[in-house]
Amino acid sequence: MRSSAHRAVAALAVAALTFAAVLASLQPRPLRADPPAAGTVILKDGRRFQGEVTEGADGIVSIKMKVGTVRFKREEVERIEAADGGSAGPRSKDGGSASAGSTDGGGSGLAEKKSVSGVVTLKSGAKFEGTIREQGDEIVVETPKSKSRFKRADVEKIEYKELPAEILAKKLAETPPDAVDALYRLARYAWDNDLRVEYRALLEKILAARPDHGPAAKELARYRKFFERLPLPAEEEKALVASFGKGFRSVRSDHYVVVYDTPEDFALGRLSYLEKLYTTFYPYFEDRGFDPKLLPRPLVAVVFASPEEYKAHGAPAGSGGVYMGRNRQLWLPDPRKSSDARNIVGAQDSVDEAIKRTQEALTLAKTPEEKAALQKQLAEYKEYQVFNRETRRQTSALGAIDTLLHEGFHQLAHNGEVLGQREDFPLWITEGLAEYWGRQEGWAGVRGLPGAVQAEHVGVIRHAFLKHAHLKLGDVMKYTNAQGYLGLGNTGAGLAYAEAWALVHFMIHRRAGTQADKFFAWVRELGKKDSTPDAQKTAWEAAAGTDLGKLEEEWIAYVRGLN
Repeated sequence: MRSSAHRAVAALAVAALTFAAVLASLQPRPLRADPPAAGTVILKDGRRFQGEVTEGADGIVSIKMKVGTVRFKREEVERIEAADGGSAGPRSKDGGSASAGSTDGGGSGLAEKKSVSGVVTLKSGAKFEGTIREQGDEIVVETPKSKSRFKRADVEKIEYKELPAEILAKKLAETPPDAVDALYRLARYAWDNDLRVEYRALLEKILAARPDHGPAAKELARYRKFFERLPLPAEEEKALVASFGKGFRSVRSDHYVVVYDTPEDFALGRLSYLEKLYTTFYPYFEDRGFDPKLLPRPLVAVVFASPEEYKAHGAPAGSGGVYMGRNRQLWLPDPRKSSDARNIVGAQDSVDEAIKRTQEALTLAKTPEEKAALQKQLAEYKEYQVFNRETRRQTSALGAIDTLLHEGFHQLAHNGEVLGQREDFPLWITEGLAEYWGRQEGWAGVRGLPGAVQAEHVGVIRHAFLKHAHLKLGDVMKYTNAQGYLGLGNTGAGLAYAEAWALVHFMIHRRAGTQADKFFAWVRELGKKDSTPDAQKTAWEAAAGTDLGKLEEEWIAYVRGLN
């Protein structure tokens, strides 16, 4: 479990880094559809950002400032002003208007349209694909199985396009029934686009034509093992909802039931993320030699309308989400009503104070050279102030999803019995893997991949390196599940969580990933009920490949090199 205070500690530490360290830890991978050009990006809410502007092919506008890069969705941008005085709205990949083929939910751009295929993205993050019909202030999305209605004000954007199901149907009609390799590629397309019924049907079709098709046989067996819809009798679901009191409802997916008293679209958004987590989790660990336990019932998540209600039901104070091990439920408050983001002020306070001190020094400067140096420094501080405010805003919004994935991982690992359940199991593995899964790449698509670099963790650790205050690996490793890191205080616990994440990331990705199998073999050995100290020692020596001192040196170099 991570507290909001740990995020505040992370913000303080990042602010204390040098500008060079901030740039190194926050620099994104390049997204270059158009070459960068100096200019000013004006957002629809009036904020302005100056720097090198790049419009990516993925619909992201990036502004590279001296201290780092900020990124925005194209539909958030009002216009871009070139440094030479020209002006243009954000361009799409084909050079047309950014709103071509899509509309945002904030104004008159949502004109009346006939029923057309597309994707509706709500402001909660939930996405709905199907036939879209716009009726005044209401948006209707129909599929063969359901009809959903949403208020126009709740819609982030609408993208009118050919849906994956339609693309698959066309390709399938063009594919001979005995072309099993082509059918297998279509099956993979169906899986990658969350077309589960079509995916299973294609695998069965392939095996009917060629029973010895190994990949199709393996995937169909895995699907039947892990991904069939889990049963939940209606009376059990009704009793579950009633246990939380008046005003709660429920919504189902194949592997989860979400109990909620928030707006329905928000609950559906959380459900969507959890399903993505589930369908990534089981193949990932089976492919790494684990034997995840099959679940008899869908997992339960509860989404509370406010942090106060969340705490009143018994959630730990200061937490932004928690896996309740005693009842195996995942509890989450609606972060849109939380004050946590407003409380993470340490980083901004640090920059504001630096600006204040520099302004005072400027009034006392005696020579033109002193004034020029201070004015240059003041300009850099002010640019960092703008940059820092935006990264804080974006990190706060992302943090709610990080917490959902982190605690959702705990729920899956516990119920699937992937990690050891003993109280003496190493805490750095339990929490480090949860953090590793808490930030993922590829969520714009259907499934994510764990292990994205967490800039805030890198910043915390690098700052500790500068102060010679990081926790030695032996200290990080000595804590167990029974002890927890909270006894270290907020600052110490925040650093311990960051280092646990970095150590797991290191053990999986070091030496070009060649040690990952040995690391997971050691984790499996630790989880065995009949494991012996000698077997654990042998497995660890193979995973580490060196003594602890040299491992720590390698780990420090690895963290310093992360981008």
